[in-house]
Amino acid sequence: MTGTPNSGRHVRVRFAPSPTGPLHLGGARTALFNWLYARNQGGTFVLRIENTDTVRSSEAYEDSILSDLHWLGLDWEEGPKMGGPYGPYRQDERLEIHKQALAELREHGAVYPCFCSQEQLEATRRQQSAKGEPPRYPGTCRGLDPDVARDRIDQGQKHTWRFALPGGDYIVKDLIRGDVKFNLADLGDFVVMRTDGTFPYLFASAIDDARMQITHVLRGEDGLSNAPRQAVLIEALGEAPPVFGHLPLLLDPEGKKLAKRDPSFTLEALRERQVPPDALFSYLAGLGYAPAAKGDMTKEELIESFDLSKISKSPARVDASALEYVAGRHVRDLSLEEFVRQARERLADVGITYPETPVLDEALSGAFQTDVRDWRELEAAARELEEGWTDVAEEEREVFGEETALRVLRVAAGVNEEVPAEDWCGDTLIGALRKEVSEVKGRKLYGPLRVALTGKLGGPELKHLITLLGRERVRERVSRALAQLHQDD
Repeated sequence: MTGTPNSGRHVRVRFAPSPTGPLHLGGARTALFNWLYARNQGGTFVLRIENTDTVRSSEAYEDSILSDLHWLGLDWEEGPKMGGPYGPYRQDERLEIHKQALAELREHGAVYPCFCSQEQLEATRRQQSAKGEPPRYPGTCRGLDPDVARDRIDQGQKHTWRFALPGGDYIVKDLIRGDVKFNLADLGDFVVMRTDGTFPYLFASAIDDARMQITHVLRGEDGLSNAPRQAVLIEALGEAPPVFGHLPLLLDPEGKKLAKRDPSFTLEALRERQVPPDALFSYLAGLGYAPAAKGDMTKEELIESFDLSKISKSPARVDASALEYVAGRHVRDLSLEEFVRQARERLADVGITYPETPVLDEALSGAFQTDVRDWRELEAAARELEEGWTDVAEEEREVFGEETALRVLRVAAGVNEEVPAEDWCGDTLIGALRKEVSEVKGRKLYGPLRVALTGKLGGPELKHLITLLGRERVRERVSRALAQLHQDD
């Protein structure tokens, strides 16, 4: 048997997260690749919430996932809050649809009741493990006489319903991995309804894909073994199964499978770090997709060129330093106007504001745009500049020991007062200082003033820092440095 590619139909893909925790990088990349494929093909991107795990699922996690997807820049045509022609879009609201599908399978003789207890099933698994065999249901109840089975059901005996897998091989024509052959006998007949009347994920997901007319299922490779089961199940209903594409796993920096419960790899954590969403979008696109590996493609370029055949089969490793690099480049590549707009907005949220003038815009960009890797670093750098220094480290203090340091700071204090208000900025102050102490060059000129203003020898271009500080704080900090010099004397 072969899963035939589903061609010639309007492309419909879905992202179907379980709201049992925050959205992590693996889920975000799956959503992103589905979204890119839908946009590339002029198709429909569907969001479906798979909340069959009623114990761990929560509305708060669902809201968080939707918020994270929107923040990342993804939108969808059908979903739980907006509806659509194939709703509902929450799995727990589709119970009647699942019941109807089971009834159809019973009519076709494709399922049968199973009365095996958990103890019996556990004993079978132990025996199989001891023999080195894969765990699978051996079909104990498959040959049960229908009348006997019906009588046992009427007597109220607990039972599940299992799908009767046909024999032989099944070839999944995977869009990423090529032809993958499965021996259906090794998989075993699987449960499609539990004893309590609920439906397992494997069954509910397959039925929802079929009834929502999903044409392509792009998901992590850990779902590959489900593909033949779900395809045969859908075929038993007389419908065409979707085409499958199984994405490579994501590994953590140590090379282990990325843990869904690791809080450091959730979008929530990255948002708290203020990683720019466009930067994360670019970074995720490059995890397993060679054309985007450098993280330098725009969203429009990715949509235009997205090609499933170029997705790698090998796992992709999440590298925090690579993400920082992409995030930093995103910030650096913003236009001055866009950087200033976003920077002012984010700094205002933490109580740091600057007058809106072209000179200050240029200073804001010049001081921070090339150095910060994300918006959190911008906040930290701006806050450090605002708060100033309380003490100076030994290396920086040595600058005050230069014989010209006192003269430089005294002249700086003077020209700070003399430059007219309409001309005052870092550029004019430094220009006036250089003119007054033309014999002092390099570190001997700039070192004392930089340490006086920031407490450090290194950092962004001094003229930009001076402009951001303003005349009053320059006066205050130079005076404090002069007092320190006199105290040391």
